[in-house]
Amino acid sequence: MKKKIKNIVRRIFRKRFARFFVVGIWNTFVDLAVLTIMIKILDVQPEQTLKLIFANTISGTCSIASSFILNRWVVFRDHKNPIEGKKLIKFIAISLVGAYLINNTVLNLIVLHADWLHSFTYSIIEFVKLDGIFSRGFVKIFTGKAVAGLSSMLWSFWAYGKFVFQEPRPGIDFKNN
Repeated sequence: MKKKIKNIVRRIFRKRFARFFVVGIWNTFVDLAVLTIMIKILDVQPEQTLKLIFANTISGTCSIASSFILNRWVVFRDHKNPIEGKKLIKFIAISLVGAYLINNTVLNLIVLHADWLHSFTYSIIEFVKLDGIFSRGFVKIFTGKAVAGLSSMLWSFWAYGKFVFQEPRPGIDFKNN
């Protein structure tokens, strides 16, 4: 019986993670589109940390709004439950940690200290002949954004599932597993 329950939990996790991944792609698109617009409007250069954090914070905020709606309806299928204050506060707290603390910290660490990664990424851009479109600075920022996005995605998946959206199943108590 215990093995059967473990198999059910694994299947649920895989399906949930697949939904989370697809929603994450959309949220990443929202985040990157807004960040690109902000970088162009503010003329952000990689070494301009405060401008970069500001632009990234605006894009992260747009992504958080999209994330709440899609995670609630699509990933964790929690739309039948009312949006209660505690749930919204937990979601916002987890999102703030992911989008602002983790994402901004990792983004700046990569942009300022991972020259080997920027060189590698830009060599790919040159290889596919896109160096006329994307500057080194732009690639440097978006290399950092990719690593930062992955870091905050892993945090968000774990924390949303653990603290915000519980998907109860008959016979399975997720709170105690």
